[in-house]
Amino acid sequence: MKKMLILFLVWLNGLMLLSQNNMMETYFDKELKLPLSNYVSMPAVASFSDTIVNKFLNFDSLDYDVSSSPEFFNIYDTEPKRYGISGRIIQYFIFQKNIDLIGLIPFHKDFYCFILRSENTRSIKYDLWCVSKKYEALGHLCLFYGYKTRIAESDLDFIMVDSEILADKTILWTENDRGLITKIEFKLNSDGKFAQVSHTVEGEYEY
Repeated sequence: MKKMLILFLVWLNGLMLLSQNNMMETYFDKELKLPLSNYVSMPAVASFSDTIVNKFLNFDSLDYDVSSSPEFFNIYDTEPKRYGISGRIIQYFIFQKNIDLIGLIPFHKDFYCFILRSENTRSIKYDLWCVSKKYEALGHLCLFYGYKTRIAESDLDFIMVDSEILADKTILWTENDRGLITKIEFKLNSDGKFAQVSHTVEGEYEY
């Protein structure tokens, strides 16, 4: 029964993807206006499976050097996950979320820079990617990372990474690692990577 349910969800997901254009670059005219913050309130312009996104980014050939936030750099995974909720009777559910394209940011005329939203059973993440006009992945930065209160809901319990993209294209990035606050300013370099302009640390790590 479990396998049949997962296979049905995979089939349904594939059917939904066929109803839209699977080429990510088709949506690269959907530009966002600066400044930007509060990413969780932004609607998606399209949704894709992990296969489409990972293939577009050629993720298998990427290494951590492409990311300016490597601790939040990971391959995308939208495989169905089975989980249970305890009670008088344990109820089992399937969790599956596609990857959302939020839109493009006009950082540089020679690059495409876009935001992707991903969600798993524990967290929600917004990634900023920079690719060349030939769709070669050049730079990555996690803009937002939050832990969820419940598996099946998108309500957040704790925000570990947050950021703001200013009108001058500076990215103000903040990480709260249990009280240890790291603040970094990023700028997009001419090579398509997000470079640190300033870096400060305050507070103390709370075990």
